Amino acid sequence: MPRSLAMRLLLAAMGALYLTGALVCTVVLWVWPWSSQDFAQQSMASHFELIEDNLQFDAQGRLLALAPSHKLDTMYDALSKDVAYQVLDAQGQELFASPPGPALAALRTQPAPTTAAGDSPRRSTISASGIVMYLLEQSMRTPDGSRYAIRLVRSDRMESLLREYDSESFLTTLLVAIGLAQVVFVAVVIGTVRRLVSPLRKASAIAASIGPRNLRARLQPEGLPSELQPLIAAFNHALERLEKGYSVQQEFLAAAAHELKTPLALFRAELEVGSENRLQLLKDVDLMARQVHQLLHLAEVSESRNYHFETQDIARVAFEVHDFMNRHARRHNVALDLRTPETPVWLQLDRGAVFVLIRNLVENAIEHAHPASTVTVELTSTGLEVRNLGPAVTDEEKARLYTRFWRGNSRMAAGTGGAGLGLSICREIALTHEWTLSLVDRPGWHGAVFAVEWKS
Repeated sequence: MPRSLAMRLLLAAMGALYLTGALVCTVVLWVWPWSSQDFAQQSMASHFELIEDNLQFDAQGRLLALAPSHKLDTMYDALSKDVAYQVLDAQGQELFASPPGPALAALRTQPAPTTAAGDSPRRSTISASGIVMYLLEQSMRTPDGSRYAIRLVRSDRMESLLREYDSESFLTTLLVAIGLAQVVFVAVVIGTVRRLVSPLRKASAIAASIGPRNLRARLQPEGLPSELQPLIAAFNHALERLEKGYSVQQEFLAAAAHELKTPLALFRAELEVGSENRLQLLKDVDLMARQVHQLLHLAEVSESRNYHFETQDIARVAFEVHDFMNRHARRHNVALDLRTPETPVWLQLDRGAVFVLIRNLVENAIEHAHPASTVTVELTSTGLEVRNLGPAVTDEEKARLYTRFWRGNSRMAAGTGGAGLGLSICREIALTHEWTLSLVDRPGWHGAVFAVEWKS
């Protein structure tokens, strides 16, 4: 099977045409009168009707004459050896006849018809001078009630000649017609396919020219078949997502460079002046290491291929985070309270990624909590909540919670040393798991409540 769509359509159309031609030929060959006798009977029946139609009657319905017929006169005069006809009255007397000849002489030797008017035509075979001849005769009535008969005779050699000539002529004409039809059909199909694939070639050229520098280019669906327009629309949507992702990546690289540039500049200045503040230098190094570590985390969780999903009890992950973050909570004089249901909460998840998600939320809650307060982690069958008692999140801050490298302006947050990537990492992990991460407005609660929800 060729890969070209045009060739596939052409072969399919040609196959359909050949199949149709074969069926037509089969039907024609099946109904074609191949035997001389069948051919003679069909031909003689048409002549019989022609003679009957040319008979003329007077006002009283008496038979008067046989009207001249160019076809009858020419054929029966030229072929008097092989064809002849008679019109007889009720007594068997000849009223009208074809021009004299051997065929008419043989016909006159036959007895008068004995069939009654209205009976079916009688067919028989006679022999004259060694030539087989086919006879057709039928009795009928005139409008005045008188009986008359029409008789036709044709030789076997005449029928064989006509059959061979007509068959060859017909079959030749049929084959030529089929051949011409195929040529025209192929030309039409090729023209149609070319018109069909022309917009596709243009769309392919536009798609081939799309690169990082012109991601705003889009394929145009005009002129394309309606069946292909959803594909073009889906491709354009994919380009939009790609453009957005590329733009976010460029912004991310610029922000990362800016975030690392400031501590590096400070570190260089401290070294140049020969500062003896070893603790400050170590703090700057730790800050840069933390930023690099979170950058690596963000890059890792942003790629879905880095996830390994298994059916896990998320409560066990929450206990691991609780044990891991307890010491950090004590350093900030904050209590950490974990509440889990009695039955396991089985989910399809990446254990490492979910550990980072819960840890970041808990760490963020601890660092923004009032001293001597409690950070609560509550797990249910439909979601997870992390609550703290601390400064409220303003409307301006809500709009930028998940912006990379953004840190809150509160006085308590200023000294945390965070890189501003924790919530961005949490959101990427939640999106990959098809969960929702949100800041919940809870009336009467003085602090922040972050909720992760999933389908139970």
